[in-house]
Amino acid sequence: MISQETEAKPESRVMTTNPGFMQVDSIEAAMRCAEIIAKSSFCPKGMAGRAGDVVIALQMGQELGLKPMQAIQNIAVINGRPSLWGDAMLAVCRQSPDFEYIKEEYLEDTKTYICRVKRKHEPEFMQRFSEVDAKTAKLWGKDGPWTQYPRRMLQMRARGFALRDAFPDLLRGIITCEEATDMPKDRIDYSHRIGDVIDGKIVDETITGEQLEIVKKLIEETDTKEIDICGHLKVDCLESMTDKQWVGVCKLLERKMAKKQKLEELEINQVFEEEASKASKEFLEELGEE
Repeated sequence: MISQETEAKPESRVMTTNPGFMQVDSIEAAMRCAEIIAKSSFCPKGMAGRAGDVVIALQMGQELGLKPMQAIQNIAVINGRPSLWGDAMLAVCRQSPDFEYIKEEYLEDTKTYICRVKRKHEPEFMQRFSEVDAKTAKLWGKDGPWTQYPRRMLQMRARGFALRDAFPDLLRGIITCEEATDMPKDRIDYSHRIGDVIDGKIVDETITGEQLEIVKKLIEETDTKEIDICGHLKVDCLESMTDKQWVGVCKLLERKMAKKQKLEELEINQVFEEEASKASKEFLEELGEE
């Protein structure tokens, strides 16, 4: 049962905003604006006092069609990755002449948010995100927005996926702040699933439980950090590795293990030689005393 539906069409848009006096058309102008913004109380906490970060936000905003203050208020760097708040992402896409409509609905019976985005001359793009998806991703019940207004978070996740699918050329890989906030630090989650087509290739099957145990054992024996492996592979956890990635990681860890064993053997041999030399010296000293 559909309990909520929203739709926005381009003909309903009315652009009446004033461009303001803060115009950025050169690096010099950007630096002047950035220094003013970085020192002001209006500057987001993460950019306060950092004129360089403000310049980057202004540049990104200009590429997306956002005015300086819109960029500062709607672009955030989370876990080292620039992102846009969900409402701002929708605003950016609505500016495109190819934007036709967006429809969002909530299915009460399955607790699922569905977002449909239509781009001119292309089929409708549809994405959904449910309570089950949130639980699978370990988001449901998480402190913060997922506890305070979970339905809104479901909406933003479905919206972000749909807009990125429909307007990849416009968004240039930028994700929503809502999604970026949920990503573990130092780990990257591209939100791809088995069977998805990415850059013309189908995502491989993930590893089995037996393969997982093997790679975990190698990681432990080589004193390797699991987070380093995940970061290198750009997966959110070891379980998300594909067969091909697993083979490469195992080979790498096996080489590391061989080097470790070789070093241990050298250390053992060195200790043995030192002990033998010491014993021989002591024997000669005792022999001289007699």
